Amino acid sequence: MHILKLILIGIVLGIANLIPGVSGGTMAAVFGIYDSLIELIGLNVKKIIAMRKFWIPLAIGIASGILIFSKLINRFLELYPLAALWFFMGIIIGSLPFIASQTYKKMQLLGCATGTNVQKDGQTCKPCAFIRYGSAGAVFFAALALMLAMKYANRSQFMHEAQTVLSAALSIKLFICTALAAAAMIIPGISGSFLMVIFGTYNTVIKAVADLNIAILIPVALGAAAGLLGGAAVIRILLKRFPAHTYAAILGLVAGSLAVLYPGLPAHNELILSIVLFVAGSAASYISSRT
Repeated sequence: MHILKLILIGIVLGIANLIPGVSGGTMAAVFGIYDSLIELIGLNVKKIIAMRKFWIPLAIGIASGILIFSKLINRFLELYPLAALWFFMGIIIGSLPFIASQTYKKMQLLGCATGTNVQKDGQTCKPCAFIRYGSAGAVFFAALALMLAMKYANRSQFMHEAQTVLSAALSIKLFICTALAAAAMIIPGISGSFLMVIFGTYNTVIKAVADLNIAILIPVALGAAAGLLGGAAVIRILLKRFPAHTYAAILGLVAGSLAVLYPGLPAHNELILSIVLFVAGSAASYISSRT
């Protein structure tokens, strides 16, 4: 059952990374695997082998989500673009209680030199509690403000025609842009595919995946690996040294991503489909975060 759950989560992560504006890092935080995923991404072979029961089914799900659903997602986005975004909004809303509780738990581990906000005499250290919650709150609102600012970025003006023939210049561009997008992808709230839209490489990559254009996919894969390793290393340091503040930032990014995703109210037939998918997404993420 655990293996099946990881495969299904992987499928959602794979699909999420195909849709501009939807963050794979957000989905990882939603389903409670963010810390494990960041811990895994690296060059520690022993750790990779030890965590094989976690990452193998997850990788199968991600690969399936990307390879099997790339054409379907393209078609669904053409027919029901708003409904797709409402589905992911539902997933995010259903996860917020879990992420908030994780943030609170990590906050409780910080405080005075004793490791809590309680002094040796048993009295509450109010200055420590104030600094702790105040600084975490500032981080939360800063992350939230960042996502609200991204709301005003117009995705449509960055769309470019897909390129299908690989050249030296295109190889370099794909490697660099994919590395930056992959590093951003593991940050909750930041959409790697959205950055690829901005860089003008999204259509090229999504068409290469759908058509299995290996020549195009090689620099994409190399760039993705470089970006994931570098980005995960930075986040691992933050989670180790500033766990509560990192999770406060994650909570702000995830909550703020709702503003980025919000497409407005669908009309006519798509409204019903959007409501159904929104409810289904909310229920699925809430139940998943509790199991």
